[in-house]
Amino acid sequence: MEKVTEQGNSIFIEEIVEKKQIETHFQPILSAKKNKVAGLEALSRGYHAAAGWISPVTLFSQAAAAGLSLELDRLCRAKALEAFAGLRCRELLFLNIDTGVIAADTVGSKHLLEAVQKAGIKPQQVVIEIVEAKASDVASLKQFIHNYKEYGFTIAIDDIGNGYSNLDRILQIKPDILKIDRGLCRDIGHDYYKQEIFTSLVSLSRRIGALVVAEGVETKEEVTMSFELGADLLQGYYFAKPQKLNGAVTYANGSIFAEFKKSKIDKIRQGVKRQRVCESVMTCMLQVLEGCAAENFSKRLQALAEQYNHMEYLYIVDAAGVQVTDSICSSRHPACKNHSLFQVAGKGADQSLKDYYLHMMAGKDCYISEPYMSLATGNVCITSSAAFTDREGRRFIVCADFEPRSDF
Repeated sequence: MEKVTEQGNSIFIEEIVEKKQIETHFQPILSAKKNKVAGLEALSRGYHAAAGWISPVTLFSQAAAAGLSLELDRLCRAKALEAFAGLRCRELLFLNIDTGVIAADTVGSKHLLEAVQKAGIKPQQVVIEIVEAKASDVASLKQFIHNYKEYGFTIAIDDIGNGYSNLDRILQIKPDILKIDRGLCRDIGHDYYKQEIFTSLVSLSRRIGALVVAEGVETKEEVTMSFELGADLLQGYYFAKPQKLNGAVTYANGSIFAEFKKSKIDKIRQGVKRQRVCESVMTCMLQVLEGCAAENFSKRLQALAEQYNHMEYLYIVDAAGVQVTDSICSSRHPACKNHSLFQVAGKGADQSLKDYYLHMMAGKDCYISEPYMSLATGNVCITSSAAFTDREGRRFIVCADFEPRSDF
């Protein structure tokens, strides 16, 4: 294996730039739904006789220290375009741009456009990757993006979710692609908080008309969960490391795309089963509560709570959305333990803006939510609700929070 040097003192960045000692490797970006390579990200490394192979991080940090960031950035682009043109492929080229070099005196140079045209590549085939957090001149960055979108290029924001991305800038830039950082994808199959953040970024991308790339996926679980949460494209060592290409792109674990189909079907089946169980439980509860005197609500809820193992809380709200009972749970359920950050709603609480109440007021007979983080307990739960009338003929809504267990 070739040694990649990290010792900055041994690197002669001026000589590397002057002699154009840059090599381009490509990492495939795959479309899960189409089961094929959608693009190739160009990644550069340097070489010096005295230092050996030099990693991109070291290379660019040394260039910055020597005041050669722009020269190195343009050299890497030229080498990437040359290598990509030689492949004669139809996939997209993901090309990284050092946003630190975008300034008022360079934004209108058309250097990248001319380099792409010189290589015989159409602008529509090139995705410009930027890290907006590294931009020192935001106004010039916005102008650069506007110009290159007009030329036909696609814009991707890299490293989303690594702690530095500014959502306000994202909305200003209006990217075509969001690349979610490895830090957010790592172990995402076991981290509900990461899953929720990932889902929120996917939701944001849908609203602004952008695609999502899950970057740096290394395990089957990371790939599967990223896809299930809405990633359009996948990139990482699970499929392929960056490679020097002379022909067709190769990648491993392509069979996982067939597994995606099975996984999606299993998830849909689980959702159908969950809905049927919730509907069955709600039917049983309505039989107990229909025609009941209001003063007996709490007693009957307590009996129902003891009957169902998956239930966290039960409560009843009136037609105005005001809670008329305390939130009642089984005496054996851990959800009864309060936490300072999460407070269980009590009698008199206004629930009129909750989704279940609004859906019931819109005419639904029964409402079943998707799994979400309960503000009452901090646990992941599912809320199911249904309407009934008491002995006086008044309309009420019974609500049940269930634990979404795998055997539900």
